[in-house]
Amino acid sequence: MRRESLYQGIMDLSPDSILVIHPENRTILMCNRQAAVLHGFDSPDEIIGRASAEFVIPEDVTIIRNAVEKAIQEGVVRNVELRMPRRNSQPFLGELNLACISDDAGQPRLLIGIARDISHRHALEKALKESESFYRALINTCPDIIAVFDLDLNLTMINQQGLSFLGWDAADPSLPLTAYDSVAPEFLQQIRSHREQVLASGKILNEEYVLIAKDGQRIPMEVHASRILDDRDVPIAFMSVARDVSEKKRMEAQTLQAREEEHHRIAEDLHDGVCSQLAGVAFLAESLRRELAREDNPHAVDLEQIHDLVRSAVTEIRSVAEGLSPVPPRPDGLMIALEHLARSTYEHLKVECIFACEEEFLLQKGTVANNLYRIAQEAIHNAVQHGQATRITAKLVRRSKRGILEIEDNGRGIDQTKTSHGRGIDIMRHRASLIEAHLEIRSIDPHGTKVSCSFPLS
Repeated sequence: MRRESLYQGIMDLSPDSILVIHPENRTILMCNRQAAVLHGFDSPDEIIGRASAEFVIPEDVTIIRNAVEKAIQEGVVRNVELRMPRRNSQPFLGELNLACISDDAGQPRLLIGIARDISHRHALEKALKESESFYRALINTCPDIIAVFDLDLNLTMINQQGLSFLGWDAADPSLPLTAYDSVAPEFLQQIRSHREQVLASGKILNEEYVLIAKDGQRIPMEVHASRILDDRDVPIAFMSVARDVSEKKRMEAQTLQAREEEHHRIAEDLHDGVCSQLAGVAFLAESLRRELAREDNPHAVDLEQIHDLVRSAVTEIRSVAEGLSPVPPRPDGLMIALEHLARSTYEHLKVECIFACEEEFLLQKGTVANNLYRIAQEAIHNAVQHGQATRITAKLVRRSKRGILEIEDNGRGIDQTKTSHGRGIDIMRHRASLIEAHLEIRSIDPHGTKVSCSFPLS
């Protein structure tokens, strides 16, 4: 009796319902207090002696019978889900585990059933599945590329739009496995830098890369990235959202080209029209001055001032015209313009500036030449104004199918720990992106800055 009380006490400590069932008539021989609570009874005595099938709704009786037979044959049955009644209430979803205790001859002596209410857990699992389905559908219907990478930038998830856009299939063995495999080579260093930046600050916004599709197509993308943290706020992964900006780039390039063409037209009008007319005025003023000077007319001095002012205006207008359209519209126009830029930098700013070109560098696209010139112009301005350089070198070199514009100075260098360097550098990066170029700005030893702009020649 004392042993039975001990077993009863142990059973009553369990948070689960425990039933001891006769293996032949399937009646309940013993149960704990939680069994009574689970089924809506006041005490275990109200359950003892009842048939075990009463504690399963009629539709699931076959399930419990099969589970009992299996437990007798195999010894244990785990995680059987079935609906159970609760007195004066609605049925609930339960989880049942059964064990058969046999005698030395192998005959079943007792069945032990442990049950618990899993309605709440089931509701949570259902909600989680619905939530996962919702977000998976949301991710897969998003028009942008959404990808997740581990901390080493190995690809762990990409949405359907990303696969379709880049021409890949999820089962394709050649699918890029890392972030490094899917970007143009000239952006590899930028990705490494941005990885460290995201780890440190949490996110990056509006960074531009060129992705390589399966067919080799280069696609300009605008990328946003952030880190994913665990419950201890430790970074465990990166998530990125990338948007195709090909059409945006095309429209910007068309707008810029139209503006440059307008600038070129205005420059020609100023040079060939206004300057020619003013030159005629200066010529007439000089002729009249000479005539009045022969007559000792005091107004000859006024005409000399008028002549000098007009000539000065001509010089100023020609300078404005040159600023509006500095690159001559011809294949070697960029070489000519950079040579002139280097010479004028020395003449006006008294800073040694040299332009070097290994071979004849011909560009058929005026838009590319103009943007490269403006990048060089801004780099030289920054070297003098902010870097306090005394020597600047500009180069045009060819590397396989790409050209490289390099501006190197001996100034103070650039603080590469800063995430923002001013509007001038932002404009340089924007101009580079318009011509599918990659701009890199870094400090060099022992001191100075090097601006490299790699651009496609084809």
